[in-house]
Amino acid sequence: MKEMLLPFFRWSENSWLGVAISSRTYPFAVIEVIHLFGLTLLLGGIMFISMRLFGLIMNDLPLPEFSRTVRRWTFIGLLTSIVSGVSLYASEAMKLYNSGSFWVKMAFFITAIIFHFTVYRNVTLSDRSGRAARALAATISLALWFGVGVAGRAIGFL
Repeated sequence: MKEMLLPFFRWSENSWLGVAISSRTYPFAVIEVIHLFGLTLLLGGIMFISMRLFGLIMNDLPLPEFSRTVRRWTFIGLLTSIVSGVSLYASEAMKLYNSGSFWVKMAFFITAIIFHFTVYRNVTLSDRSGRAARALAATISLALWFGVGVAGRAIGFL
């Protein structure tokens, strides 16, 4: 499967976006700051909602109402992270192709996205879930997103 993607990775790195970012000094650093800002919004929102699912904060506010408010910022963080992440990817696609950490990050990321928009979303938008289901959803979500973050950070070192 990975070998089938090699031409796409080569094309990405040689695209106008990849060349524009990698051939100059500052774009990568600026985009990386934007990426980290998006991750802060995304993970901050997930942490905040998970703390509510654990029953640690804002228990006087109905879960669906709390979740809808925080979810907006979380979604903005996700979009910011994806757009900036695609830009960062394009500038060093071949490095990422050869990075085991990148593939682990993508596996965690895809799994986290699927979980977030299915199970996690259903649990956070309903008052019907029990404490155990809420705590399990929060734990799985945090573990998946933590995996994305650790694997992403490892890309620069491994």
